[in-house]
Order: sequence, then structure tokens, then C-alpha cells
Amino acid sequence: MDSLYFLHIPKTAGTSLRYWMCECFSEEDWLPCYTLEEVAQFSREKINQYRFFSGHFSNKLYDYLNHVPRTTTWLREPVAREISHFNFDRERYDELIGIAKTHGREDWINYWESTRKLSLPELCQSEYYFGYNDNLQVRHLSGAFPSDQLIECDSRMLDRAKTNLLDLFHFGICQQMEPSVDMLCYELGYPRRPITYALNASSSHTKSTNPYSADEIKIIRNANRFDVQLYEFARREFGRRLEQFWKRVDPRRGRQFNAEKILDEYSTTRSQQKLAEVLKQNFQQRHADTTTKVTDANIRFAENGFHTGWYPRSNENGCFVRWAGPSKTSSIFVPLAAHVSYRIRFIVRYLAYHDIAKSLRLRVGRRVIRLQSKKTRKENGNLEVVMLGKIPGKAINDRDPFTEIVFETDGTREQLVDYDCRRFVSFATDGVEISPLKKAA
Repeated sequence: MDSLYFLHIPKTAGTSLRYWMCECFSEEDWLPCYTLEEVAQFSREKINQYRFFSGHFSNKLYDYLNHVPRTTTWLREPVAREISHFNFDRERYDELIGIAKTHGREDWINYWESTRKLSLPELCQSEYYFGYNDNLQVRHLSGAFPSDQLIECDSRMLDRAKTNLLDLFHFGICQQMEPSVDMLCYELGYPRRPITYALNASSSHTKSTNPYSADEIKIIRNANRFDVQLYEFARREFGRRLEQFWKRVDPRRGRQFNAEKILDEYSTTRSQQKLAEVLKQNFQQRHADTTTKVTDANIRFAENGFHTGWYPRSNENGCFVRWAGPSKTSSIFVPLAAHVSYRIRFIVRYLAYHDIAKSLRLRVGRRVIRLQSKKTRKENGNLEVVMLGKIPGKAINDRDPFTEIVFETDGTREQLVDYDCRRFVSFATDGVEISPLKKAA
């Protein structure tokens, strides 16, 4: 993949989206920065060696790059974003004050102290809010953030934000997360890979309900009126793009659907199956002329790769693994050569339930690949299971550049896994080894 930049506006599901996007790249491709101050510590030559960028950089990141990467961002309903941001600042008060003192920023200290003393509507009318923290979505997209100077948000800044939004490779809407992610998969040429996790959210007691009256909501909206206008503009444009996307997904019926009707239809079983198939076909077509078939593959989850139905890779005891879930099937896509039979081997390093080896099987096309298993108990007490199987050459479709290998189990179990989150999972593995049983005919 070419370079990709996720322009992260605070409290727009950015942490979850960042993990989703960074998995399109190997770890050494990620720029290890999240603020422009951190970026400035790198040489221009070093920065341009990276291929994935994600942070609160606005469009000022482009000043450090030799070319403009494909850029995506997400927008959120402004009042909901403000409430989430306010709650987050309150929860991280001590940490944020420490950062402000380290940078010698008295203005930051005043602002974060105000989040403790004032309610959000009161803060939205205070001297510490306007010129720095109001209309943050417009500020990020117009390039007015970050700034050490007070900059009043106005209609010209809003117009720049709208223009820059339309120039992006892609943008999503938090309140329409599923179609936003599916449309990004389509543009990237990826198989369908939904987001099934939420990271860096406020704690439950601060995000459960809206505690403000109608008059207080009006104050918050008025203080962020340019964000409100930007969001309404983005929703209309997103609706137009969604309608175009749906015509590709369902050509026969797509012209009958407006954006509102598509969103109603989106979660139905028929639509989910159709979406997965269309995105898979698009993925295969986009890579038809650029993929070299292999007869030997070592798929490691420490690296990037095409996959769907797995949780984000996590480092468990020095080993990058993925948990399969939340559905019963997970897939990897490998550019296997046709007319070659393969031996496939992988290690189940963590199990959600002990009889997983009995239910786990592979499928390539319509062919079920039976697996043999060998259990071993490690020194730390964890049970590992080596799984072995054979993929016959006849199961590989030569017309597609990638062969989908589907992992199937009888079910998933709820379990505490990475980030202290409970997820529905079946097993975890660090990758797959594939080697030919015989030479190509």
C-alpha cells in the first residue's frame, strides 16, 4: 500500500480507527509520533521513510512530507464530541496538567483547570475556550490547529475546512461507522474488515447519558456553530457518496435507495452478505495485475497482511498474536499458486475453551480442510496446539490473485483479552506457515 495519513481529530473514535488503519502496515512503517512537536524531532529524510501517519497534526503534517499521502479523517456530531472531550479532559486532569507544565504552557494549565471548576456550558462561555478549543473540527481541517496564538473561528475558516474535506481521499462519520469503514475498505482495495472494538473511550459513568438541558445544549452548539455547519455539510456529502457506493454494492436495487434508506438496510443479513462479497470482489480485482503468486508463505501477524474477522494484533509475551472473533469465521488471504498442493501449519497459542481443536477447521472455497492437532503444555502453563492440514491444488481458484483461507469454529466465548476488554473470541495465533507438498505441474 502507498502511504496513508489518518488526520485524527480528538474524540472522533480516533484510537480505534488508528489501530484499524495501522494494521495495513508493518510496525516499522508507522511514524512513532502523535503531535507536531514530536514530528519536529525527526529529520525530514527520516519522516519520509515512514508510510503510515496518525496524529493530531491537522494538514500541517504535509509541510514535513515530500508528497501528500492519501488522507482520511472522521467527523462527529459536535455536541457529542464536545461532551466526550470535556469528560476525557476531566478524567485525565493530572496527566494533562503535567504535560502543560512540562511544556511551560500557562494557557493550557488555565484551560484544564477550568474543566475542573466549570461545567461544559460554563466553559463554552469562558475566556479560556474561544480562540483555542472551540470548533476543533473546523480548526483541524482548516489548518488552524495547533496554534500558540488566539485565532477566532470564522466563515472563511469554515470554507477552508469544507474545501479541504472534499479534497481528502476519504472521510467518515462516527455516527455512521459501519458504512464509513466499508467505504474506506472499498477505496483501499481491502476485503471487508469491520471495526469490532472501542479504545480510549471515557469511563462509563461519564459517557452514559447527556446530563445537559436544552438551553445548555444550545450554548454548546452556539459556541461550536462552525463545527455544526461543517458537520451538516459533511453529512450531506457523505450521504451522496454512500448512495454512489450502494449502487456498486447492489446494482439492481441501488438506484431505489437514498442515504436514509441505505442506513436502515445496512445491518440486515442480506446486506451484510452482499457487502462482504462485493468488497472481496473489489479487493481481488484491484490486485489482479500487481500480485505475484507464491509457492511458499510464512504469514506472520507481526506484519501487515490481508485478513478479516480478527481482533487487532497484540504483543503477548513478546509474540504478536490475533484473536479470532467475534464471529465463528476468520480469514486470511494468500497469493497461492494454482495446481500446487500445500501443507499448512499454525499454532493455537491461546484458547477461549479447551476443546477448540476439535471444532477448528479450515475452508478453501467449498472444500473443507480437516486438521490434525498436537497439544503441548508450555513452561508457563499455557496450552499450545499445533494444527496441521493439507490444501489440495484443486481447491485454489487460479482466477483470483489471492486465495481466501477461512478458519471456522463452532462458536466463540466471552473472555478478557487485550486492553482489559471483554471480547467474543475462539482462539489466538501468531500466523500461518504454508509450504508446497509437490512442485507445480
